[in-house]
Amino acid sequence: NLQYASLLQNEVCKSIQQDGAACVPALDLFPPTRTYTGEQVANVLSQNKIDGYLVVSFGGSSVQSRYLGSLSYGSASVYAGTVTAYGSSVPMMSFSRNDGYSMVLIDSKTFDKAWIADADTHAQGAANITDHVFAYSLAGKITEDLEKSGLIVKQ
Repeated sequence: NLQYASLLQNEVCKSIQQDGAACVPALDLFPPTRTYTGEQVANVLSQNKIDGYLVVSFGGSSVQSRYLGSLSYGSASVYAGTVTAYGSSVPMMSFSRNDGYSMVLIDSKTFDKAWIADADTHAQGAANITDHVFAYSLAGKITEDLEKSGLIVKQ
């Protein structure tokens, strides 16, 4: 899903940039209009002085919704011998979603794996859980893990 890839890349870069490190979304460097060879990727990374390339792979998702019951209310009024009544019932739902990801940070000079990690994001509530919520959550988790590993130093 190109839309989600763009959203996730932008959220990860925003999170990393808040720590003072540089970050460029891959879609800005490698538009999805063609396939790139390893040599082309290496040249683009070198030309842009990029030290590392983070690959985030989607592992899977689980989504559930649960009917909690209904919220019902009504009112009635009498005016000049006429009764007017109104009633409404709204179904109440609960949503939960879990996504799993694996991440690999590649050293741009040696193309060795500099860092490998997994992450899970989870949300639940009475509102639908959007992709933006998950991208924001995952971006924060990635940045936090990179900091703990000493690969990003807050500035």
